Amino acid sequence: MENLRFVSDIMGRDTTTVLPETPVEEVIRLIDCGDIQRVCVVDGEGKFLGLISDRDLLMVFADRHPGIWDYFVGRIPFTERGRRQKQLQEHLRKKTASEVMNTDIVTVQENAPINEAIRLMLENGIKRLPVLDGQGKFKGMVSRDALLRVGFASQLSSLT
Repeated sequence: MENLRFVSDIMGRDTTTVLPETPVEEVIRLIDCGDIQRVCVVDGEGKFLGLISDRDLLMVFADRHPGIWDYFVGRIPFTERGRRQKQLQEHLRKKTASEVMNTDIVTVQENAPINEAIRLMLENGIKRLPVLDGQGKFKGMVSRDALLRVGFASQLSSLT
């Protein structure tokens, strides 16, 4: 564990990405089927463009359904519910990843020291950081969980 010094040593590389033109409906399917909370948006060359979180997707629904989801969907007659579901699906088909992604994202370089990732997470109150190379290409994510595992491991090794 002593040789873990850089973000690239602890980042997760199996992160889901989509292209800007990916329909939001597909993004929702990826998040749901993959049991993940976010996907990164990259261009054709892999350059990081933004991130879509489950929160960003909720904002899409909030724009479409103001108030308390049409005063609880259960109060809507069955045929009307079906019609509104179709309208929502059409609305989602028209939206793309680039339209709902968040571009105001704190990132970290893959060659940054692990302490830099910790500092960025603490200062910005975030759980995960997209990791980029020197050309801005997306390489993976570093999470609080990974940082904690490294921290605990180094504490344990210093006790022995």
